[in-house]
Amino acid sequence: MNTTDPMSSQHRRLLTVSNLKPRATVVNSEAPINAKPLPSGKAIAQQMTKFESDLMTRKEAATYLGVSEMTLAIWKSTGRYSLRVYKIGRLAKYKKLDLDAFIESRLQAD
Repeated sequence: MNTTDPMSSQHRRLLTVSNLKPRATVVNSEAPINAKPLPSGKAIAQQMTKFESDLMTRKEAATYLGVSEMTLAIWKSTGRYSLRVYKIGRLAKYKKLDLDAFIESRLQAD
């Protein structure tokens, strides 16, 4: 017996490709015939683009509100205003609808 080979001949035989047999494929006969097809990659990309277009970066939101990016960051960290921020990873994103609602909430009556 060769003591330098850590793998026994039995293990080596089990790992050879010739010992592998293909598995039988099971067909689900109960699947509905008129099932909806999955959306294509293009449709998913269009949905993602639509959702992404609803979100603004901190810079875009600051420009829209007429304040600096730092002001928005301070408002978020101190909780001074209840302006909704969507965190995506390390990025802060804002919805235009939320910004419009914030502007309306700041309206002062005469």
